[in-house]
Amino acid sequence: MNKFIDILFNKQEVEGQHWRWFFIPVAPIIFGILAGLAVFALNFVQLYLLNPSDVWMFEFIIPMVSSGACAWVFIKSTYYIAPKFKAITCKVFCAFFGLVAIFVLMSAFLAPTPEEGEWFVAIRSVLIFVVMLLTTQYLVNRSRK
Repeated sequence: MNKFIDILFNKQEVEGQHWRWFFIPVAPIIFGILAGLAVFALNFVQLYLLNPSDVWMFEFIIPMVSSGACAWVFIKSTYYIAPKFKAITCKVFCAFFGLVAIFVLMSAFLAPTPEEGEWFVAIRSVLIFVVMLLTTQYLVNRSRK
């Protein structure tokens, strides 16, 4: 199992491992969701043990932090799983989620009666896109060294 994980998360571009492309649509989503849930659970336990009366922290701050962690792990796992064209693959995923963020933001602005939840989801989607862009830029710059 450990050798499979080492092969799957290889940092260098590898020839002859085209089977890893099949993991690109599925594995980063699973890893991102698991990372977001883990950060959410840790922050929830910490908040519950320290001060359970901070409702605004549970409703606004913790989902933002867990969304950022989800985006970071999503792009990082996409970078490590892709056998070739790692930077291009990350940029394609960023572009896709950028379009989703723009769509969610526009639907929140154009809604006839915007609710508080719609604005929160719109801001969260933009945060996810920004974290993905920054992570992609960091990984691309690091790979060029």
